[in-house]
Amino acid sequence: MRKTLFTTLLLLLSALAYSQPSAGTFSIIPRLGVSLSNLTKESILIAGSEGAEVKSRYKTGMIAGVDLDYQVLPSVSVSLGAYYSDQGCKYDDYESAVTGSANTYNGYTNLRTNLGYINVPLMLNMYAASNFAVKVGVQLGFNVSGKMEYTEATFVRKDDGSTDYQRPVEHKEDINPATLDFSIPVGLSYEYMNVILDARYNIGLTNVYHGIEGFSSKNSVVTLSAAYRFKL
Repeated sequence: MRKTLFTTLLLLLSALAYSQPSAGTFSIIPRLGVSLSNLTKESILIAGSEGAEVKSRYKTGMIAGVDLDYQVLPSVSVSLGAYYSDQGCKYDDYESAVTGSANTYNGYTNLRTNLGYINVPLMLNMYAASNFAVKVGVQLGFNVSGKMEYTEATFVRKDDGSTDYQRPVEHKEDINPATLDFSIPVGLSYEYMNVILDARYNIGLTNVYHGIEGFSSKNSVVTLSAAYRFKL
């Protein structure tokens, strides 16, 4: 009796663990995660510094959305998603001398380019092993927001070594990124008991700043998310 119960329990756990749906079925997969985003070739030139610049770095954000997944074959599925994604980049703090004012500087902190997108990825999911998938697809992004944010403070370094600061001023300036953004997402996922852990890298193809001749900056985004499969 105990042996039968133990065998039944093992079979049940195996069935739960192997949550990959059968061919011909649909699933709804809501997901939530974080993004690590940057803009290629992005930098800020420091005024009066003979070409010195501050290069962009990856910043964190969030993604949230849902996939509709169709299992074409036992080892292949196709999914269409819609996500909100925080993107952009950040910069290190820096200071620049004020032209015509001795020992006077402008300091800049908390610099960020914040871009918001509704991304629509069409993904091919190929299961290389039980519940382990390799993903590749195409993605169309719709820009919904764009701002440059930073804090500016003017200060004077005196001859005695002390510093006088003015009150910091926070700036939020609208920017005008391209309305549409095309990218190639590639990634991996692992599924256990309908919970899916997903990692992707979105390779940007579109110049974010349309209308600027001779300059091209593209989105570069890593996403890490957790999702749950609801089989229909």
